[in-house]
Amino acid sequence: MKRQIRFLMFLAATVFSLTAMADDEIDNTLQFVDEAGNVIDNGTTITRAEIEVDPFGDSFISSGLYVKNTTDAIAGVGMDVTISKMDNGSLSFCFPQSCTYHKTVETFSSDGYLEASELKDMTTEWYPSAYGDCVVTFKLKVMDYTEGSNGPTNFSLKAYGPEVTVNFSYPDPAGINGVEISGTSEIVARYTLQGQRISTPQRGLNIVKYADGRTVKTIIK
Repeated sequence: MKRQIRFLMFLAATVFSLTAMADDEIDNTLQFVDEAGNVIDNGTTITRAEIEVDPFGDSFISSGLYVKNTTDAIAGVGMDVTISKMDNGSLSFCFPQSCTYHKTVETFSSDGYLEASELKDMTTEWYPSAYGDCVVTFKLKVMDYTEGSNGPTNFSLKAYGPEVTVNFSYPDPAGINGVEISGTSEIVARYTLQGQRISTPQRGLNIVKYADGRTVKTIIK
């Protein structure tokens, strides 16, 4: 009986130790933050649904993510990006020093560096071509590097940092999960993003007002 008790105590201590080790594996040299600098906790899932329009008139949904170097020295930074769902459109990813574009479910990586205490916009957006979702997981990596003549180079993994998942969502307001919209669907007005009333659909983001009081943002290609 005593042996069983000692074994159970040993097993509990081992589980606790392994859990603590797993927590310690997250290196917070680099952190995900929002525009105001508020830290986004490891493992958080965020839904983004606000449509914006770029200077070329194309509509997109921003990740809203920034990365903060919490140290007072240059930090090597890497990121593993996993696109687990891509209903349509493309993902534009610009971090830390290069930009790539993706249209399929896939996993890719990037590396570079952040200056001391730098707060950097990830500049990552989903450009939908129709209603749907794009789900992406971003995992930070702290990287060792060598000093080159033009800055850090030859990156290698030092430790894993926090992970955040973003659900970019552009739902069809007239048929989310098959839900019927009550009332009439007659269009009573159309507006541009700048609030100018228009009589016919125009390329880009149109704001459509219905007789039942709904206001819907619609992308016209």
